[in-house]
Amino acid sequence: MPVSNEKNRFSKLLEQLLTQANIKNITLAKELQYDESYISKWLNGKNLPPEKNAEKILWGISNCIVKMLDDTTSVLFLSQYQLQKTTDLNQAIYDNLLDEYLYVKNLRQETGAEIAPALSYYPELTLMQFIMKLHHPSLRQVNSLDVISVLDIFALDKEHRLLISMPYYEHAAGYFFPGVHFSCIIKLSDDPRTHTEDAVFLMNMLTNSNNIDYNLYSNDIAYGKLLFVVKNTFSLSGMLLDSHHCISVTINEEKENCNLIFNRIASLCTKESLLFRSTTITEMMQNHEYMQSLLTANLRYLIGHLTEHFLPDDLHEELIQQHFTDPAYMERLRTMHQITSRVLRTSPMRIIIYDSTLSQFSISGELDLYNFKVILSPEQRLRYMTHMLHLFTAQSNLKVKQVVGDFISSFHHIPKASLFLSNSFGYLRLVSQAPHNKIAILNKENVKTIFKNFFDDIWMKQNHHALKDESFLIQSIQDFMISIKILNEISN
Repeated sequence: MPVSNEKNRFSKLLEQLLTQANIKNITLAKELQYDESYISKWLNGKNLPPEKNAEKILWGISNCIVKMLDDTTSVLFLSQYQLQKTTDLNQAIYDNLLDEYLYVKNLRQETGAEIAPALSYYPELTLMQFIMKLHHPSLRQVNSLDVISVLDIFALDKEHRLLISMPYYEHAAGYFFPGVHFSCIIKLSDDPRTHTEDAVFLMNMLTNSNNIDYNLYSNDIAYGKLLFVVKNTFSLSGMLLDSHHCISVTINEEKENCNLIFNRIASLCTKESLLFRSTTITEMMQNHEYMQSLLTANLRYLIGHLTEHFLPDDLHEELIQQHFTDPAYMERLRTMHQITSRVLRTSPMRIIIYDSTLSQFSISGELDLYNFKVILSPEQRLRYMTHMLHLFTAQSNLKVKQVVGDFISSFHHIPKASLFLSNSFGYLRLVSQAPHNKIAILNKENVKTIFKNFFDDIWMKQNHHALKDESFLIQSIQDFMISIKILNEISN
């Protein structure tokens, strides 16, 4: 049992923030226009800010902290919240305070205490109740955080899958957090009938979490289990009763026990069980994997964002001279481009392109150039699209189709990954918040099978409402070229 003078989590955080910012109680009291005694009670854990004014008070605390920062303390806070600009600190500090405030308030309503017991037990919870208990405020510690989970993810209905696989980083959108390490063990489905939906989910799961160090593993021990462990802090475990309920739910907030569980699960996260291997285009070239992705049989591309593959020779040379400086690396890129161009002229290939890929490119000009995000001018976009149109109309070896909308509507808000498949190799290129786009190589045969079945399935679905034939794609490219011409005329 906690000792009687132990502070609640909100009080501890408030004390930490004020100490780091060198702010005295009286200074904060004047800023909030509250008596200093209220500040003291919040700090010693005797009271929480009143619920009716909580939002205003927490914003006031955040604003006071940011206003009082100097050069030294600014660096400290930016590092703590893994941010680049002090203008982003107001929201981050407010969100942090709000999470701790709600945690203590809800704990008091549920248990009558403001400090969580070392162990809590629930005979049965709905899946949504379980997910809500995952929103532990310790997950705000983005500077250094280690999380491990074991999830029978494909036993859940699709509405809950993304919620439970990444339930606590919605506040992190747009930022890159290299200090957050998350390993997740799942059980892959053996049913080919679900592989289309499974592949789309896996792509979106990876995209949704690519601003942290995220690794997916496959192991049948995940069957029927839901387990999350935050090192040094917190664990939550339960057994699936069905796709909407779990039983025997245990919450553990005792550090030693959490770390014992964490270390045992970490021992199962091996290279052999890793589903996707993270790498970069540079490493792929050094390991000859980029070349392997081109010079193998049965090439299949699903294009979620446009890449260097469809660049004409002159524009390729122009772009690498604009964006790269290392002569040896530039020469390697020229070699890869020559091989790519030859493959596009001679090798049988099936290509599917999302309509959103073309529309976004025509408006933004954003191109994934060997893992490096570049913006093409309207004139450059027009040259790119003209060359792509020529490829798709002149080369009989290329079979192309277009996706209008989404295969699975629940994921329409997540940026589209690109998939490159062959008989012996496959990888994903994700739209990433990291400094460079993330490459995920399909690392196990069972996950390769899922993605091969996925591509073949959608290619053969001639009557699927989202899939359109080659003539539709050609017309779309021509229509977007007209839009780009208008932008080009205006820019000139």
